[in-house]
Amino acid sequence: MRYLIILLMFLTHSACFAHGKADSNAQSVSMINLIATPEKYHGKVVRVIGVVEIKFEGTKICLSKESCEYSLSSNALWMELNYEKIGKTKKELRKYNGRYVLIEGTFNKDYHGHMDMYSGEIENITRYQLWERQ
Repeated sequence: MRYLIILLMFLTHSACFAHGKADSNAQSVSMINLIATPEKYHGKVVRVIGVVEIKFEGTKICLSKESCEYSLSSNALWMELNYEKIGKTKKELRKYNGRYVLIEGTFNKDYHGHMDMYSGEIENITRYQLWERQ
């Protein structure tokens, strides 16, 4: 019974920080694989975990907290969020800046975000879920 209560608390807690809907067709992939072999994932719906930052001319998902903190854009992908499908505004999602988030969207190896600084783009993001302990 105790384990059931803990499981229910976890599921309820996680649901509070999940926005949009999961795509069963999304392929789980690491940030490292997307950056190292972009041609392999071009045009595919991917699921990736990284540190996010939403700001003017810098909406990105990074390999690590240090990559975000030190603006190591080669270790990051530009994010094109679909706020309507996620069901949250830019302001609401900014509260996750600097934290690990799971996202799902379509990978585009040919677009590199603001000033062509990033290692690709994840566009049409339809899932945005906090991936850290509280």
